[in-house]
Order: sequence, then structure tokens, then C-alpha cells
Amino acid sequence: MKVFYYTYLALKRWRDFQGVASRQEVWFFLGPLFMFELVLSYVSQRTIGIDLSFFTSLLFLIPTLAVGARRLHDINKS
Repeated sequence: MKVFYYTYLALKRWRDFQGVASRQEVWFFLGPLFMFELVLSYVSQRTIGIDLSFFTSLLFLIPTLAVGARRLHDINKS
């Protein structure tokens, strides 16, 4: 259930580039997102011939950057 919690947390703080993000928050957000895009890409290319994962990537671009920035704050690299 941590996956849903950290995904919710990352999407809730989608425009928060301040603060910190734990390692769990980053990987429990990026891992399922990557898997979802992989499956969506495969299924959409097989069924309609168009890769729809591009639109998902655009949709999650800002939350992904925000989580990455908060992780860099957490490890003192920003």
C-alpha cells in the first residue's frame, strides 16, 4: 500500500519544488509510473498503432521534476 500512498503524496505536492523527498517517495512514484508507461506503450501500439505513453509523460512531467528536485534537496545536491 505504500505505492499508492507515495504516488498520492507526489501528485498532491506536484508544484512543490521546496522541501525534501525520501528515497521511498521517489522510487514508489517513479517505478509504477515507468511500468504504467511501458504497459500503455505496448498496448496502445498493438491496438491502435499510436504510442500514447508520450501524453502520459507530458502529463506527469511537472510532478516528476518536482519529486526529483525535492530528492536533490534531501541529499544536499541542490
